[in-house]
Amino acid sequence: MQGFEIAGKWCLPGADDNSQKVYGNLTFSPNEEAKLTLLGELSPDYDYYQTILGFSQKGKNITLLGCQLVFREKSYPGIPSVTYHVQEIFQGQHFLNEDYVKFFNISISYPNLDEWLGLPVADIKEYSSDTEVGWNIKFPWPLPKEIYDSDVFSLKYFCSVTISRAILKEPKISSKTYFSITNKSAEQEKSFHQFFRPLISSLADLLTLALYAPVVIDQLNGKVLGSGPHELVEVFFKQLGQSEPVRPDSMLFTFSDIKDNSQEFFQKWFDIRDKAKHALDLYFSLFKEERYLENFFLTSIRALEVYYRLVIEGKQWPTDEHEGLKPRVLKAAGEKYKKWVQDRIQWNEPALRNRLKDLFERAKLEELGYEEKMLGEALDLAVDTRNYLTHYSAELRDKSARDEQLLHLSLWLRGFLTVILLRELGFDSEKIRVILGKSGQFQSDLKKSLEVALD
Repeated sequence: MQGFEIAGKWCLPGADDNSQKVYGNLTFSPNEEAKLTLLGELSPDYDYYQTILGFSQKGKNITLLGCQLVFREKSYPGIPSVTYHVQEIFQGQHFLNEDYVKFFNISISYPNLDEWLGLPVADIKEYSSDTEVGWNIKFPWPLPKEIYDSDVFSLKYFCSVTISRAILKEPKISSKTYFSITNKSAEQEKSFHQFFRPLISSLADLLTLALYAPVVIDQLNGKVLGSGPHELVEVFFKQLGQSEPVRPDSMLFTFSDIKDNSQEFFQKWFDIRDKAKHALDLYFSLFKEERYLENFFLTSIRALEVYYRLVIEGKQWPTDEHEGLKPRVLKAAGEKYKKWVQDRIQWNEPALRNRLKDLFERAKLEELGYEEKMLGEALDLAVDTRNYLTHYSAELRDKSARDEQLLHLSLWLRGFLTVILLRELGFDSEKIRVILGKSGQFQSDLKKSLEVALD
């Protein structure tokens, strides 16, 4: 998303004359809260507005959602000045509040999407004749292609090409590739926040996994019913992190790897993203947020624990056996220890060590060249470090990882969960070994980091 500054008039929904509109500037930067600075006040009685409406100097309607007062200055005599932090900007349409923000189609552009899709690039060839020298330029423009379809929505990709001929000596050709999500449910328009926003995040997360690098939204447009083909609502909000260029040969996988069964692949992804949402939110935050080293480790291990709870749902004992054990254990404990024992046998969940063992088996790490002894050492180190950083028991201090060792253990845990996700999406050991051979960061996380952590 590109930053900008817009001058205009601003008011609350329902304002019906110019006297209720205030001049001010809206400033947006992708990695910061948007700011609305007004020369005057909408109302001196409130510090928060769900919605503020704007009319830009260039004639565009603007909706601001989630407006929190952060600065107020008054002088006598003089004009008061106020500044609001704004959560979301919708440029091109007025909406009364969040419930009215609905679209039938959303188009999203992500950095590196062209490379992931493997779209052709411009072919430029020089030519010469007796009278001139020049270039022939072939610029392929792929037609829209559907890659997933369900009863609820369809997913396509398309390219938008802009050709500028304003100055004959400096022609300019630029293109941008988008994912397009179109609502297919009985309701013609769906909520941006409840329907489209989760899908937008899910696609960004899929690309983060594929690139093994952070992905943020480059451009986001919505379409409302009755609008013209070029009438779009541009959407802006703060994002964490930033995208960097990634070469296709260093990505974990590209569209060419899954295009023959894209319907099945995307269905698997949407299913696992929905089922393991809280675990994957933790996992993907490891690519985007700067954090203290201890928090990086705890987030990594917690992502694995939550994934186990949500997907595997393992039990320490079969449910019937556990229920039968409880009264016998309580009876054996006696009155003195009954309450203490009761608190500990209430939950039928395996310990962290057993959860990680189950996840090791699910990832089939032995097929990727890991020896049983190395996995056992990794298991001990991860469990001891997590217990120390959670309880700070003195006897675990010397057994836990610290400093560079802790960093590499954390990176290995991230790579470990990545293997599990690749297997969930249908990649077998042979394909994962190929991925390890071409992706430097993934190979470093999964191979070198564990060697350093255990050294």
